[in-house]
Amino acid sequence: MPKRFVEERELVPYFPSSIPREDPWLIVAPHPDDETIGMGGSILKAVCSGITVYVAFVTSGDKQGNPDEREEEARKALSILGVQQKNLFFLRFPDRKLSLRQPSLRLRLENLLYTLKPGALFATSPMEYHPDHRVVAAVSLLIARQKNLPLFFYEVIRQSEINMLIPLSEEEMEAKKKALKEYKSQLFAGYLSHMEALNHTRTITIPSHPYAEGLYDCRQGLHPCLKWYIEASSPIRP
Repeated sequence: MPKRFVEERELVPYFPSSIPREDPWLIVAPHPDDETIGMGGSILKAVCSGITVYVAFVTSGDKQGNPDEREEEARKALSILGVQQKNLFFLRFPDRKLSLRQPSLRLRLENLLYTLKPGALFATSPMEYHPDHRVVAAVSLLIARQKNLPLFFYEVIRQSEINMLIPLSEEEMEAKKKALKEYKSQLFAGYLSHMEALNHTRTITIPSHPYAEGLYDCRQGLHPCLKWYIEASSPIRP
């Protein structure tokens, strides 16, 4: 039990944040569409401010669609957000079969870091339900620590622990929704309404903004909940 009562302001930000200024960004997406659901607005802001954005899609998404179709959808979606086609990388690992025992996954990501030299790394939160999301979180944390690279976790399916709120305007949300609509093969799952609801709910502490994306800057130290999820999902010591 905590020795003192934890205040609300220690659990969720009460002020908006600017996007991370490190340049370039490397966003690791377990599946095509995770990057848009989780941080499509931040991607748009980064591109508009002159930051180079790279996106690495780890799996082909073959468990929920045709890999070639999903790749084409990703290209169209990221084009709307302003990301250049040459900055997209499709690693094509099998969907739902990622493992921390796969040295090839870590090697492929490390090779990208060596080539692209990103200023910041972005990965799905370890509090996500999907096993591929959790593997990507754990591997990204390990690499970021070894490379002394800023790491930011983003949320896709559920609210996670965050310490940054990136506000989105109505226009930025419309662009984000337009990008997600390019993932036509995935819209049956209700991701469009889910994304809008998640981003609207995140403004409860910053009500002057219509939408916001939540990020967790790992340089501020890992929240106990994040530590627990990493311990539960992997042998990596948080």
